Amino acid sequence: MPPPARPGAAHYDGVQALRFLAALAVVLLHANFYVGQRLTDQPVSLWTGGAWGVDIFFVISGFVMVVSTQTLIGNPRGWRVFFMRRVVRIAPLYWIIMSLKVVLLLALPSALFNNPFDLERVVTSYFFIPSRNPAGMIEPIHGVGWTLNFEMFFYAMFAAAMFLRISVFRFVGPVLAFCALMSVLRDEKTWPAITFYFDPIVLEFFWGMIIARLALRHAPPPAAGLALAAAGFALILGRDAAGPVGEALAVVGVGPALAVAGVVVMEPWLSGRTPRPLLVLGDASYSIYLFHPLVAPVVPAVFAKLGLIEPDAAFALAAIFAICASMVVYYGVEMPVLRWMKRVFSVSLSAKPQAEVAART
Repeated sequence: MPPPARPGAAHYDGVQALRFLAALAVVLLHANFYVGQRLTDQPVSLWTGGAWGVDIFFVISGFVMVVSTQTLIGNPRGWRVFFMRRVVRIAPLYWIIMSLKVVLLLALPSALFNNPFDLERVVTSYFFIPSRNPAGMIEPIHGVGWTLNFEMFFYAMFAAAMFLRISVFRFVGPVLAFCALMSVLRDEKTWPAITFYFDPIVLEFFWGMIIARLALRHAPPPAAGLALAAAGFALILGRDAAGPVGEALAVVGVGPALAVAGVVVMEPWLSGRTPRPLLVLGDASYSIYLFHPLVAPVVPAVFAKLGLIEPDAAFALAAIFAICASMVVYYGVEMPVLRWMKRVFSVSLSAKPQAEVAART
């Protein structure tokens, strides 16, 4: 999932709130899984549809990258500044939480199901390189980091287009379309782990880019946004009922794209009216996404120890506890580290010539 883009991104209150909704969907999905894994020892179906949160994140990422790079396109240093900003924004918190996960693997291996320590996977995980776990699945040591592998691939393609002075749409679009088409041929079990990027999910970045381009050029009536958002969430939530057509639309991310587009169009209604707590939670969505897998399993595990076989209560408390703990991480770790990184790399993060920036700092 992408954290909010800074600095220089236009502010969209609706997108911030949607970012939290997407993170919440993922937290609830995983809380459902943890309850079944650690409390009931069998699958439960309290919340099984939250995977769409990741799709929303990817569309938002494509949208934000276009909106936030308007002043960088055409700048000789633009590609370097863009990529450096994304690394500074994504990597530090991920590396901190990854390191905590590695420590837990070494100290309490029995507490982390189906995730043995493997040095090669640790190294590739830190560098956002796809690799296989002992079961043959392509995922990093910190499981939710698989989305960041896609994010970094997208950022690399975006930066490459800026470096080559090619339209990001004309370069990134065909690359992502090629990856989506190759997914038809790819054998997940036998093809190299690097072909992990051959997945139609990458198209969601491009839908976000297109939404941004249209939003920067046109201002449809907010009522149209309501219709788009309603159609998008109808496709997301009604995927199973829609049969093969719904499945096909879901594979290429049409529902999430319409939902994000609708929220963007409704911004004149949402700006200044979105509850402040939702905006704060949207800001914290990156911490919520990365940190919740480390703490949400604690609640059902405690319930099991106490002999309280109450799946509904464990599910709700696991989600609440995970979000509260993640807010502590947001305020106590993510924001201080980000401020420090911006100070240290202030020259590298500026689009101004280095000499001019150095003279000002």
